[in-house]
Amino acid sequence: MANINIRGLTEIDDPAYRYKMPKVMGKIEGRGNGIKTRIVNVIELAASLHRDPGEVTKFFGCELGSQTKWVEEEEKALVNGAHSDVTLQQLVFRYIQKFVLCPECKLPETDYKIKSEAIFHKCAACGAKELVDMDHKLTTFILGNVKKAKLAKKAQQDKEEKKKKKNKKEDEVTPEVDSHDKKDKKEDKKEKKHDKDKKDKKKKKKERPSEDGTDGCGSGNGENDDGSGDDAVSRPVNVDSDDAGAFDTAIESLARFLNNTDDIPLILEELRVVQTFSGFPAYYRVILLVCSCFTEGPINEEIVSSKMPLLKAVHADNPLLKRHMIGALELLVAMRRPELKPLLPVVLKFFYECDILEEEVILEWFDDETRTEFSPEKLTDETLAELKASCQLLVTWLEEAEEDTEDES
Repeated sequence: MANINIRGLTEIDDPAYRYKMPKVMGKIEGRGNGIKTRIVNVIELAASLHRDPGEVTKFFGCELGSQTKWVEEEEKALVNGAHSDVTLQQLVFRYIQKFVLCPECKLPETDYKIKSEAIFHKCAACGAKELVDMDHKLTTFILGNVKKAKLAKKAQQDKEEKKKKKNKKEDEVTPEVDSHDKKDKKEDKKEKKHDKDKKDKKKKKKERPSEDGTDGCGSGNGENDDGSGDDAVSRPVNVDSDDAGAFDTAIESLARFLNNTDDIPLILEELRVVQTFSGFPAYYRVILLVCSCFTEGPINEEIVSSKMPLLKAVHADNPLLKRHMIGALELLVAMRRPELKPLLPVVLKFFYECDILEEEVILEWFDDETRTEFSPEKLTDETLAELKASCQLLVTWLEEAEEDTEDES
């Protein structure tokens, strides 16, 4: 059977329209009070709309006031009662209108984004983010599915964690019966002891002033005794003291570059070059970018939203880099632009609402009882505590919103 255009309640006669779906096909089964309509091609229909087959099936029940059943193992969708293909097709168009089409550009390029019990259309075509009809009964089903998926994911993670701990425990108590393994371990231990003694001797030699008047710290060419250079990735960089000049220069250079182009790949490449040339660790790209984006002027939702694609691209969903992004905001508001210090919770809320930072990352930062490696070195414990205290209302709002979502599900 030929496919038809994906549309809502408004007809689309364009034969070249690239969004297609199969016509819904129903098959009446049973008789009397047990009569049902089976949606034969619900899998293909749901796949063309990028939606879950169970959700499509549930919509028929919500609109018809009938019980529905989706059996995933058998790929079977049943709706109580006898319903014609014409009726079912009109319901599909209504479903597309409400839960598939973007309210702005009217294209079926949306995915769901759920925040605080609210379901939004996130359009990949135009970037719009619009609320769906929350009065429709299907929204309860969608939120319930999200809750189940989260619980299933958490259960799987807990199961894997328990398995790892069990395997680790078994490895610790497993007796060593291979004499060759014992011999190899003994030789490794002896070799490590020899290396340790050698390093201790070198250390003592460094601490002793040399006869030529040097301080015993090497030739001054930036290399260690073994000929290797400094590890720029692991050494801590203090941007507010020794490296402040290089950091300020990097910020000025990047800020000028940002004013001249919006090309994200080009900006990321320039960011990498500046970070490497300045001798900063790789994660400093996040810090450099945040400070370069907000060198002056206010920070409001419109500005953060305009920077959203770039700020998301620089951390690429890496949880550690997201924590470094909060550290960059600490540096920005507490040490580079102290006038913004009282506005940290507002800025964090903008980053959350623009999908740059998730609530989990913000809550993890807030719950850290001691300072971590993500905060600037010269940021005092008192200032850090003050910044977190100012974010208490934001954290309470995030926690309550998350609890409400779980209760609704």
